[in-house]
Amino acid sequence: MNKIPKAITASIDVSKIDKSMLIPGKTPGKGPFLNIKLQNTPNSPYGDDYLVKQTGPKQADGRREETDPLGNARAWDLGGGQSSREQSAGEPEPQDLGPRSSDDLPF
Repeated sequence: MNKIPKAITASIDVSKIDKSMLIPGKTPGKGPFLNIKLQNTPNSPYGDDYLVKQTGPKQADGRREETDPLGNARAWDLGGGQSSREQSAGEPEPQDLGPRSSDDLPF
């Protein structure tokens, strides 16, 4: 039986968001919306569980346009509170996110 993760955390590069594919809201003051697709990547060399892509609105044939990958995501276990990478590797690797400023956002 498959376990459904309690949470999925994702990290995306916002500079790669295609603004032309944002979905306008149907109600004034709501939106625009960013649709994403999480694609399972069980053999990722980086230990990530999913690849994150942006998807556009449905086209006439029911399909959605997709962008190049925006980032990656990890599933978190139901019971232990650890990501799948931490469960298999033990100690998590430190991440250097570097200095950030809200002024450098592309939108």
